[in-house]
Amino acid sequence: MLLAASWLESYGLWFIGIGAFVVAVSAIVGGRLASGMRLGVTHSREGRLTYAGLGAGGVWVAMGSILVAIEHFQPVPVISTVLGLPLVAWVLAAWSIRASNRRMRAEFEDGLSNYPEQRASLEWEIRVAERRMAWRWALLHVFSSDAKDRADAEQRFGPMPSPHPEAATS
Repeated sequence: MLLAASWLESYGLWFIGIGAFVVAVSAIVGGRLASGMRLGVTHSREGRLTYAGLGAGGVWVAMGSILVAIEHFQPVPVISTVLGLPLVAWVLAAWSIRASNRRMRAEFEDGLSNYPEQRASLEWEIRVAERRMAWRWALLHVFSSDAKDRADAEQRFGPMPSPHPEAATS
């Protein structure tokens, strides 16, 4: 097994080296990274060679990485820890989103009694906060931007009513 293991690692490292070299040369010759470039008659020969070199080099790097990973296969606890840590971070971020929206909902509910003239906008914000408190929503929107979340809320609940009704009538 020792011979097979060292063979895998040796070839894996060579594949990674060859692939990295091909990617580097392709990027230097092409002058830029050409990821996402479509092949076709409108592109120059240099562009097609760059694209092909980046693809071929990427395949070599991937093959070498797989061989090295097989050679240095880790026991299940190590793999589950490495894969589990991002999952734990994701759930903690979702929990933080839920807690933040729970606080916001409480503040908006307090605002209903303190600012009765803003009732419509506060009720809208309460509906949005209640939706964002759901685990499903929080888990799916851990990395979404505030602007995207606001647009999503306006699509679902309609535009937010004006917090100052007298400004809307004048």
